[in-house]
Amino acid sequence: MIHHENRTLNCSQAKLFKALLEIRKMEAASGLSLITGYYSQTEEINI
Repeated sequence: MIHHENRTLNCSQAKLFKALLEIRKMEAASGLSLITGYYSQTEEINI
């Protein structure tokens, strides 16, 4: 019952995280580091 929901949630999180990494790449190229600095901690935990 709950397993299917978790699988869907994990899939959504994976897509969201890929998008977040893309944003970080663009920020790095633009020289922005406010948001990337914040997510650098959560990235290590999630991965």
